[in-house]
Amino acid sequence: MLTAGPPHEDHRESKTAATRYGAAREQAILDAVIDLLGEVGYEALTIDAVAARAHASKTTIYGRWNGKAALVRAAVSEVVGHSARAERDSAGLRDDLLAAMGELRASITPEFIAMMRGLVHAMSVDQELAGLLQPVFDDEISSREIVERAVGRGELHRAGQQRIAALIHEVIEGQILRRLFISGQPLDDRFARHVVDDMLMPLLKPAPPDLT
Repeated sequence: MLTAGPPHEDHRESKTAATRYGAAREQAILDAVIDLLGEVGYEALTIDAVAARAHASKTTIYGRWNGKAALVRAAVSEVVGHSARAERDSAGLRDDLLAAMGELRASITPEFIAMMRGLVHAMSVDQELAGLLQPVFDDEISSREIVERAVGRGELHRAGQQRIAALIHEVIEGQILRRLFISGQPLDDRFARHVVDDMLMPLLKPAPPDLT
């Protein structure tokens, strides 16, 4: 004979299903934003278009985000959050840096490039958007993790960790953007080794002790 489960179990299952549905709906909205940024740019992107692409209502979107700039920030954060996170320890600082470069290169898809092209001009003329997105692009969490591990191995000095992490982030970001939007050269293994061996390692290598 089949019996019904306790009411509280049914409630938990219903709540879990609703949570999964809400997360899937939110992801569909953020994916639609990324696609539309690449297709039409920030200026021409509308909430109506996002709602239609994501098969969501405008009420759902405005209930979660208070406007287009906030919605775009959430979508960009989702993309950037999946980029370089060299979480596994390695043989050393150089290997960690090369692994981070590899993760970043893998995340730079045609969709990402199209999205960035749609945002570069918009950020230069829209101060609200620039203010929301700049902290996202300036996030140095991956660099901080690399530096912390290097300090733990004795490869870097503990003093100035924040400055070193910012330097790593700035060099890698600058060189990748230069290749993407100026030189057009490939983001290949040779490029990764060039950034790590010719730029970062000479900058980060501790100075020899003064024996005089």
